[in-house]
Amino acid sequence: MVMNLRTCLLLASVLATQGFSSLKSKSPVEYLSEPISNALSSTYRVFTSANEAFRATPSPLSITTLTDEILALEEPATSSSDGNMERRLTLALLTTARSSQLNRLLRTDRTAYIATATFLSSSIPREQLPNVQNIPHPRSGTITSLDTDATTQVTTGVDYLGRELVPDCTL
Repeated sequence: MVMNLRTCLLLASVLATQGFSSLKSKSPVEYLSEPISNALSSTYRVFTSANEAFRATPSPLSITTLTDEILALEEPATSSSDGNMERRLTLALLTTARSSQLNRLLRTDRTAYIATATFLSSSIPREQLPNVQNIPHPRSGTITSLDTDATTQVTTGVDYLGRELVPDCTL
């Protein structure tokens, strides 16, 4: 069997984690088959979920579902480094897919985009939104009224923590 440098390094890392004592009982191919199989199945899972996210029709429901998946992946993981790499790659691809869906929704239905971005404004960082016009800051007491003109602002009189604000003075 001809082995190149990558194969040798992969075999060395597998042997280092499993120990050299059982080297005589298995061939190098047997040592490499499981890590390669794990890497391929991990890659398949990542790209399958990303492909579904990229192909989904942009709608408030699909963007909200995608945001929930992203928030679940952002929680600290206690798995191995391989799982961590898979999680980080999935997170990056799903974040890109969400950005793509938000852009497409903004192009096709601005009112639905404003409603979705307003609803998710506490979950999506503002720098990840394609357009923040008419999207209230999550910590402001200003809410965009979606029933009337999109530029009308309604002041609620409370801040984002529910505390009452000091009323505006008149000059």
